[in-house]
Amino acid sequence: MYYIIDNEVYAPYEGHDFDGRATDTIDDGVWELYSQDESSYKIEDGKFIALKQQAELEAAALRARRETECFSVVDRGGFWYGKLTEEQKTELSAWYEAWLDAPATGVAPQKPEWLG
Repeated sequence: MYYIIDNEVYAPYEGHDFDGRATDTIDDGVWELYSQDESSYKIEDGKFIALKQQAELEAAALRARRETECFSVVDRGGFWYGKLTEEQKTELSAWYEAWLDAPATGVAPQKPEWLG
């Protein structure tokens, strides 16, 4: 739980209780998502105000993950692809398609084990 005091967001830490001074609270998962995009929220009069929908931010987070986790693998050259078995190519293709669908489904696919 994060606390808003005087229009600032504070993380809890051991031995300190903000409950008596906080004007609003934000769940951990919600703050982790919104804090990645400063244009997605504002703090006004001691209250957290979402400016973007949570689903929109979750889809954007999946797109960012896809960029680093998926595209760096599938954008390799023909020499690398030539060394794959047919089974690996099929598995890689399914994984890639699942990543393309991830922002809509809300699910990040599991990387094939052989990719490491």
